[in-house]
Amino acid sequence: MIAAANGSLLDVPPRRDRPAPRGVRASAAAAVALHVLALAGIFLARPATPEARAPVYRVDLVAAPPGPRAAGIVAPRPARGESQRAAPPA
Repeated sequence: MIAAANGSLLDVPPRRDRPAPRGVRASAAAAVALHVLALAGIFLARPATPEARAPVYRVDLVAAPPGPRAAGIVAPRPARGESQRAAPPA
């Protein structure tokens, strides 16, 4: 109920009892149709054939057997001009 300017109460039906205006329904229908068309365009615009890809190979990696654990110490660099190489471990 709404109070009128002269103080009497007016009985106004709630808004949910009135249908939505024609412009609102048309706008909502247009928005839904636009979204449906956009989604259909996205799903239907895919290429027909998949893109060519490189072949896949299976590889077995082979390594040397593990050696003894090293302490992690690095030998100092020899001075320039010296090219002494250590003998390989036996």
